[in-house]
Amino acid sequence: MKHLIPLVCILCISFFSSCLKAKCTGNCITTTFRGRIYDATTNRGFDKIKVRAIWSNQSQSYLYPEVAIVKTNGDGWFEMNVKINPDDFNSKSLNIQFEAPNGFELRGNLDGNHFYSDKSFYDYDPVTFQQIDFKLYPVTTAKIQLIRTQTDAMKQFNLSYNFNNEYPTNFGYQFNNFNLNYEYTIITTADIYTRITLEKTSMTGSKIIISDSAIFRRNQTNNLQINY
Repeated sequence: MKHLIPLVCILCISFFSSCLKAKCTGNCITTTFRGRIYDATTNRGFDKIKVRAIWSNQSQSYLYPEVAIVKTNGDGWFEMNVKINPDDFNSKSLNIQFEAPNGFELRGNLDGNHFYSDKSFYDYDPVTFQQIDFKLYPVTTAKIQLIRTQTDAMKQFNLSYNFNNEYPTNFGYQFNNFNLNYEYTIITTADIYTRITLEKTSMTGSKIIISDSAIFRRNQTNNLQINY
């Protein structure tokens, strides 16, 4: 029977409920955690999303003590008032965690896996605790078709894409076979412009940049053709 206890706790966590409840000891201070979860493309808040605060450190594996759990209101706001000991940050981090709605993800892990998204705090900072901002992006896929129409002598080319002028993502890097066409499938955000950039380097070292933009929609086939 003892061997079933860890399994039961893991199952509890998988359903967004921890078997371990954190107990504050020592210099306990009532602290407010406040933030919002919303669609970055429309500013619409997500209602009734479960949000929890948990302590985490390397020795706890999957067993994370839960500090509090609440739900967002109709405009995506949540608030927790809990007692914590600031000294606990010397050995732990506190995570604000939630499960993203279907088809949405944070910019940092845009993959459409519909899994936990979180923000970690490593210091006691009551001001930052009340400025928690979770911008979620709708996820979609798109096929980028590169059609070789030019005869210039290239040494290499590099492709990248971004949206909202944030964090370019490289998704193609080729050095030869420049007489071929290529097709790439990318994961990006829906309903706002994604910019695709192709940078060609010639045999002499000069560079030519070709860019295009498109809005890719959810739940449809998205294609963009670029001649190079």
